Amino acid sequence: DVLGSRGLGDVYKRQKQCDLIMLAQAVEHLIKNIVDFPDDVSVKSHENARGELIRVRVNPEDIGRVIGRNGRTANAIRTVVQAMADHKVRVDIMDVRR
Repeated sequence: DVLGSRGLGDVYKRQKQCDLIMLAQAVEHLIKNIVDFPDDVSVKSHENARGELIRVRVNPEDIGRVIGRNGRTANAIRTVVQAMADHKVRVDIMDVRR
């Protein structure tokens, strides 16, 4: 058996986890380069009942910079994520107080 003790489903699941981690790292890189307090940026990724989620927390003073005027920066970040992913991935942006 080429896959050893793992089935194809396990391989697919592991690949999805790696892809989500890679997307989260890309988001973290983007966000840290537009904020004033990059050390306060926290990016976590996980899968829930609604699908895959990347949750971004930033310093309260940076939230306006990350969201942008009329949400343009946040939408641009989401567009980049969707371009990199082959499926729907939600990106939530919040400040560290929450």
